[in-house]
Amino acid sequence: MPTLRASAAMHRLISFGFGGLSASVHVAALAAASLLLGWLGAGTFKYQ
Repeated sequence: MPTLRASAAMHRLISFGFGGLSASVHVAALAAASLLLGWLGAGTFKYQ
């Protein structure tokens, strides 16, 4: 899924010539998923 988000953002930037704002939704989704999974992972492996 992260690869799909990144490639969709790059496709918007390169193929359609949209500005950086068009990729911001994809970048925000990747950042949110990274933070969420990092937080869950840290909580899971904290007591091991």
